[in-house]
Amino acid sequence: MSVKNLGIVLVAAPLAACAVGWGLPYNVEFENSSSVTVRYDPLLASIGEVQSVAQAICDKYGKDAVPLLERSDFAGVTNSSYRCVPRQ
Repeated sequence: MSVKNLGIVLVAAPLAACAVGWGLPYNVEFENSSSVTVRYDPLLASIGEVQSVAQAICDKYGKDAVPLLERSDFAGVTNSSYRCVPRQ
């Protein structure tokens, strides 16, 4: 195995582990009637997909998901938080 191929394997393995560990490209870290936090890998899931997940959770309470905060860690995995607000 060449050095270049080894580098690709070393980069790809942790990314694959994230998807395998969660079973999906995202994981709902927290949810209740007031807020939702979704942890996701932006290489495997789009922000639109994450927003749809948050909206589906807020829908259970008859509310709308409104983006609150988004933070990425050193590996690029992102936590996206949403408030569940009453529909107008």
